[in-house]
Amino acid sequence: MKKKLVIKVSMNGQKSRSKALKTVVGASGVESVELKGADKSQIEVTGDGFDPTVLTQLLRKKVGRADLVSYEEKKDEKMENEAELQVAAMPAIYGMWPYYEAVQSSEFRVSSPTITKNQTMKQKVVIKVTMNGQKSRSKALKIVVGASGVESAAWKGDNIEVTGEELDPACLTLLLRKKLGYADLVSVEERKKKRKKKRRKMWPSWR
Repeated sequence: MKKKLVIKVSMNGQKSRSKALKTVVGASGVESVELKGADKSQIEVTGDGFDPTVLTQLLRKKVGRADLVSYEEKKDEKMENEAELQVAAMPAIYGMWPYYEAVQSSEFRVSSPTITKNQTMKQKVVIKVTMNGQKSRSKALKIVVGASGVESAAWKGDNIEVTGEELDPACLTLLLRKKLGYADLVSVEERKKKRKKKRRKMWPSWR
């Protein structure tokens, strides 16, 4: 299964960007690389078999500060396009009053999404760890909860699921490898708070 990795890298100028891209494409398993973001500060990597932890550490060593933003399975674009084309048609029902559902909104209040210091994004990090016995599993959790920014940690099968703010997935994975042995980063994603829209029912007025 192909993977998609996004790393935010501190790069100054085109020369620094070129160096970062050369560093990434030289890693085993990398199939494509692309600069992303308005300021071109994010590198999107796709491929199969590359190690996101090693790749992040390599960029830190050769270029500068590098933060792992997300790591997930690359979705099939063909399947996504087919899903978008599917439109569910509501069956026509006769002999009933029409029903409308309106979403309450304001036409005059316009605001652009901004992120302040008090609105830091939470992350969910999943790491696969090979453990032998309950004692080793407890030791793994102790290592994880001792890391900066960790708010929760739990075993999900053979994986440790960690949530928190300003986590460093690369360092967390390397720490588990150093203390326990085998540890493989499975996924990294941002956990955004979903706001529920208020809905109110409206019946048509007939005159």
